[in-house]
Amino acid sequence: MRAGGFAAVTVGPVMHAAGLTHGAFYAHFPSRARLLLEGAARALSEARADLEKRVRKRRGPAIAAFVDAYLSPQHRDRPADGCALAALARDVGLGDGALQRLFEHEYESYADWVAGMLGGGSARRPQAVATLCTLVGALTIARALGPSRASNEILELARASVRTTLDIA
Repeated sequence: MRAGGFAAVTVGPVMHAAGLTHGAFYAHFPSRARLLLEGAARALSEARADLEKRVRKRRGPAIAAFVDAYLSPQHRDRPADGCALAALARDVGLGDGALQRLFEHEYESYADWVAGMLGGGSARRPQAVATLCTLVGALTIARALGPSRASNEILELARASVRTTLDIA
């Protein structure tokens, strides 16, 4: 789902991957929309957990590790293993209210996490939201361009801008 978006998630391949027949789908999901909702929930939670692990493994301030990991060529080049906020934003925006509520919940969780890395408290919320939106936007555009000079420039300039704004070395 993170690699190919919602269009890549079709019943036949999903059931085949689960070792079940196409006909068994409705015993597990009432509709494709429910499959997408549950898949998105899993993608969002797994991606965040993976990112948190990568941040914990790095040295230095957590926010610096987060910015560097998020705006890295490796993160750009591996959407299937990366942030689902960036990977699924377009599809969720075209989806139904349940998907949007799920996405909003995960966005709020990310914003709280970033605010915590910035020292916590409601005073850090605006800075956390601006930081998160800058990171997600830069990654989304960099992924759209693929590995290229322009894409690398976006990652480098966004990373430098966020580090300057947050006053992190």
